Amino acid sequence: MRILLYIVLLISQCFALEKHILSSIDINRNDIAAKQRGAQVFFNYCSGCHSLQYVRYSDMARDLKIFNKQGMVDKDIILNYLNFVNDDYRSQAVNAMSTEDAISWFGKRPPDLSLETRVRGNNWIYTFLKSYYVDPKRPTGVNNLLFKDVAMPNPFSALQGLQYPIIDEHGNVVGLKKDPTKTVAELESYDRTLKDLVAFLDYVAEPHKQQRLQLGRYVMLFLVVFSLTAYLYYREVWKDVE
Repeated sequence: MRILLYIVLLISQCFALEKHILSSIDINRNDIAAKQRGAQVFFNYCSGCHSLQYVRYSDMARDLKIFNKQGMVDKDIILNYLNFVNDDYRSQAVNAMSTEDAISWFGKRPPDLSLETRVRGNNWIYTFLKSYYVDPKRPTGVNNLLFKDVAMPNPFSALQGLQYPIIDEHGNVVGLKKDPTKTVAELESYDRTLKDLVAFLDYVAEPHKQQRLQLGRYVMLFLVVFSLTAYLYYREVWKDVE
């Protein structure tokens, strides 16, 4: 029993520590432009290693309003700027990396990101991408404050610059120093890029979430009106009953 209690306390401390270091991010699910920019970021920076196997390009283009002048899904944009694997604009968004190459380069196949924000949360993804720092001991030359000994290199190092760790007297990384060569404007631009990417991944994880939330409002309104009507009917029926 005592061992079980120690395990529970340890797990709770880990969750508390992770929550403490997570940066908060607000996603406006009605901002289609942010999702469009996020899609561009994903397919330019991430799709070489990561897939979105539960999403089809045509469905994504329809949801993100990527249309041509005729109001149809723009196949040219999909095939020229999003789908770099095949010539089918309706195919799933998978990458061309073989499992053998992935294991050889990274030790394992990079995860599919279709449901990543549902598993990790938007704040976790956002913080993770901002938490890379220089670590010469790692094969990729970088480590991550949120995900220690991560195998993934920093895909946005050119935008973020090189961050360096702040180490306490016990040798623990307790913070990060931003790249002094980057201006405030450059760092703010990088931050907007990450927020757009997270907005897109949030959409990918549950494409119909916004429609579901909007429908929920009407359902709640219906229940309120129905309950009030039922109550008034109840009073009318039973008003003469002693």
